[in-house]
Amino acid sequence: MSEKYILGIDIGTTSLSFVLTDESGNIIEALNKASPPLNEEKTSDPDKIYSLVKSTVDEITSKYNVKSIGFTGQMHGILYVDKNMNALSPLYTWQNKLCDLITESGITYAQQIFNITNTEIFSGYGLGTFYYHTKNALLPSYVYKLVSIMDFVALKLTGSNKPLLHTSVAASFGLFDILNSKFNISAVCKLGLNPEILPDVTGEREIIGYYKNIPVYIPIGDNQASVLSSYCENSVILNYGTGSQMSVITDKYREIKSLETRPFTENRFMLCGAALCGGRAYALLEKFFRAYLKEATGKEECQYETLNRLALLGSGDMDFSTKFAGTRNNPEEKASVNGITENNFTPENFVYSLIKGMVQELYEFYKLTDEKCGKVILTGNGAGKNKALIKAAREIFGGEVLLSEIKEEAAYGAALFAGGTKNEKI
Repeated sequence: MSEKYILGIDIGTTSLSFVLTDESGNIIEALNKASPPLNEEKTSDPDKIYSLVKSTVDEITSKYNVKSIGFTGQMHGILYVDKNMNALSPLYTWQNKLCDLITESGITYAQQIFNITNTEIFSGYGLGTFYYHTKNALLPSYVYKLVSIMDFVALKLTGSNKPLLHTSVAASFGLFDILNSKFNISAVCKLGLNPEILPDVTGEREIIGYYKNIPVYIPIGDNQASVLSSYCENSVILNYGTGSQMSVITDKYREIKSLETRPFTENRFMLCGAALCGGRAYALLEKFFRAYLKEATGKEECQYETLNRLALLGSGDMDFSTKFAGTRNNPEEKASVNGITENNFTPENFVYSLIKGMVQELYEFYKLTDEKCGKVILTGNGAGKNKALIKAAREIFGGEVLLSEIKEEAAYGAALFAGGTKNEKI
């Protein structure tokens, strides 16, 4: 019998990742392609994303005997579909800021949702976007359901017209009852939203359809997939992509201010703190120095290699807040740098202080959990390319710091989920 493989797919904000594993979880091949760029409103074209995914799946399945396909992707964002699963709207990503706009009452839509439901929801969260569209009569005609981008692609790929969301995805939309694994219909109705537009939800690992006779499993959230790929007991996971997340697994449901409690797997939960600028903070710094170099020399060259080298020489004794995009609780908060002196104001200290700020923001979330984790595991593309991030995590968290050896962690986690296997590599 020929070898069989499992394909995991991650539909990220800036890239599409594909990981092929064998049945033991060993990575055979990994691909990464750029996602269609976001526009100024932080929306994207779901049909273009689907076309890119499908062509790559066709390429992989023509070469390998794929026995199952798993999906994950960017959480919180939504698009609207009709009964035939045609996209009726762009993808409103997690970076979309409609809920931060001001209502006729002089408060934001997010604040209005809280005042009506006593439930906090952040800008970029699917049901907040749904609320904005409903209040402003902007819902598309013939809308049937709202779904995530990974669910849309999986449905289109299989030809299914029955949206079914995993709890890890549904909970990311907001107004979700995690303990009972369902949307908070009471809050939905108080807001005047049509509950019929919400898809069904399950916490089970289910097959949602088939592509070329290959079972396609229900998509899971990228945060859960990334943690699944690298998690070991007594550890805190720090994931750095465009944003960044701190995740701790717990057996008991807990609610902690400024943290989100998210579904994990096997009836466990995640305590998660999310920063809006993770790797994006470092990208802004690279853009700054690249612009300076172009002005000074006429050459525009990538500066990451130089920044990484400088960072390892820095002391990081400035206090650098990397909240360039604010926080979910306070979108108006600004980034800042304190503690600059004539002795420490050097490029290496400035770069390393920014990196420490990226770690410090997640450490503040970790302190809220009151957990005492013996290991810190760094994951994400933003971590693997930056040795100074490991150094900063050791200084701030203390204890053992491990860099996940898994490339494209979210896609790998999706493959593990679809294959029903566990990662034994950490």
